Amino acid sequence: MEFDANRFRVKYCPCNKSNKDGKFSPFEGCDEHGYCHSCGKTFLPDLSKDEGFRFPVSFTPRGSRKRETGNFETSYVPKRYLDASMAIFGDNHFFRFLVDLVGEKSAEGLVQKYWIGSSKQKPGHSVFWQVDYEGKIRTGKIIEYDPLTGKRIKGNFPDVSWVHSNLSMQNFHLQQCLFGEHLLPQSDAMVAIVESEKTAVIASYFCPQFVWLATGGKQNLSPSKLTRMASKEVILFPDNGAYHDWLTLSERLSRGLRLKVSDCLEKIDNCYAFEPGFDIADFLIQESRVSN
Repeated sequence: MEFDANRFRVKYCPCNKSNKDGKFSPFEGCDEHGYCHSCGKTFLPDLSKDEGFRFPVSFTPRGSRKRETGNFETSYVPKRYLDASMAIFGDNHFFRFLVDLVGEKSAEGLVQKYWIGSSKQKPGHSVFWQVDYEGKIRTGKIIEYDPLTGKRIKGNFPDVSWVHSNLSMQNFHLQQCLFGEHLLPQSDAMVAIVESEKTAVIASYFCPQFVWLATGGKQNLSPSKLTRMASKEVILFPDNGAYHDWLTLSERLSRGLRLKVSDCLEKIDNCYAFEPGFDIADFLIQESRVSN
């Protein structure tokens, strides 16, 4: 199974996102199977079923290794790469935005708390490290933000990349965790989950009574990512317009969990003029500027 050179021929990724930006790479001859660079998932055919394959197919995802049980073993990034990214902050655009928003001392505290580094290969880009409950580094998500507006810059392709891919790490199998998961052992506070890493960081400054985590995408909330939440109260803060999607999802995920979904942004939308898809961080930033 080879990736199709024309990734734009498929209009939608299997995770239901538009493929106008070409983030979904389909396999040749397939529309629903391939790799999504946005959500980081590989969509493989069920070879136990007849899906039109005329001969036996043996497929091993690139960058994977198997245990004897047949399950893929989670890979990790050596800590030296995280440490190196934390040592360069001269041209980190997101850090510059944070400094303007909350001051230099608080901005430094936030990037240290959440392990937000700087990319050496892509000047200005931030590395949002995914460090799990045990302190192991799953990967780093590399994103560029506008230093003045704090908005994600989406004009370049790809607008999101991954540390393990940039390092060309061999036999690497990515199993993502929630951004900020490493903070869970340090607190018994209620957990707040949002979509964007940026949102979690900013909300943690304005509402420190919660432990703020991020899924990294609307479709990235899954039972496996909530295994550490059994003893905690959890509240989901979906972006504006995603409330009903996350409410439906929560009904499937809530077994054994104290899980709630906030509709505050749906109510706020009636009082404020926000762009479509605004999130809790947008509201908190505007509120802080009004009060000042």
